[in-house]
Amino acid sequence: PAFVSIVPSLRADQAIAALRKVAETAETVNYVYVTDPEDHLLGVLSLHRLVLTNPDTLVRDLMFSRPNTVLVTADQEAAAKILTENDLLALPVVDTENHILGIITVDDITDVLEREVTEDIERIGGSAPLSEPYLRAKPTLLYRKRIVWLFVLFMAQFLTVSIISNYDSLLDQMTVLSFFIPILIGTGGNIGSQTVTTIVRALAIGEIGPQHTMRVLLKEASTGLMLGITMAILIFVRALLTNGGTVQVGMVVAITVFSIALWAATVGSILPIILNRLKVDPAVVSAPFISCLVDTTGLVIYFTVAKALLDFT
Repeated sequence: PAFVSIVPSLRADQAIAALRKVAETAETVNYVYVTDPEDHLLGVLSLHRLVLTNPDTLVRDLMFSRPNTVLVTADQEAAAKILTENDLLALPVVDTENHILGIITVDDITDVLEREVTEDIERIGGSAPLSEPYLRAKPTLLYRKRIVWLFVLFMAQFLTVSIISNYDSLLDQMTVLSFFIPILIGTGGNIGSQTVTTIVRALAIGEIGPQHTMRVLLKEASTGLMLGITMAILIFVRALLTNGGTVQVGMVVAITVFSIALWAATVGSILPIILNRLKVDPAVVSAPFISCLVDTTGLVIYFTVAKALLDFT
């Protein structure tokens, strides 16, 4: 609330004299806010312009009458976005009737952005944000912050066990297929995690929004397509060099890794945007969650392709 305001009828030299009286107590004097007697924000004037102008010039002739503002009810991330995108040193906070209530300075926003980024990073890692610095956090607090997501993901992985057990006869007839399970689901999880991290960060800094859904989807699908082709070629060669590997087995793992790469990139790009549209923090679509989802669906793809391309009695 410690901001500097003046009336528009002052001359430049009068405004400078007034600033000298309050400079020590104000948060910043880089910007001087012009208000009426009811504290309605009329405009803003930079100290630089005020000092360099003719002393007889009126403030109303110097001020910028359409300043950037943020509502007092807005989220702090909205304020951070306005301030950083416009390279401002301070941002006035107003109510719905345009009364100026205070200002947010760039050092305040730095603290806000640090906290928001920290929360996003912790959520992407599959953990709830810590409420205190790490070195002061007790192991019991770390346990509480991590166990919920870990329990959910752990239970979800039971599906992986069920899927493998349902195809045990297939694995018994062709053991070589089991050799490629770790690399297939690992590749899908890695691609999904890369995609989610990129999209969540782009959403956080305002580079993309719900209106960009199709562009993001096409971009990530194209990327997944190229990654899938590259991984398919590599794993096909590796299958041929594996004991018991054949051209048919190579085709199975190549088609599977291609499909998983495309699927992981698509899901990893679309889920954060959908959650953002639903007003849910997209960081909750964490990398572990995507990995778990792709692991499960990847196994279904693998065994479906294997049954289609290989002969089983």
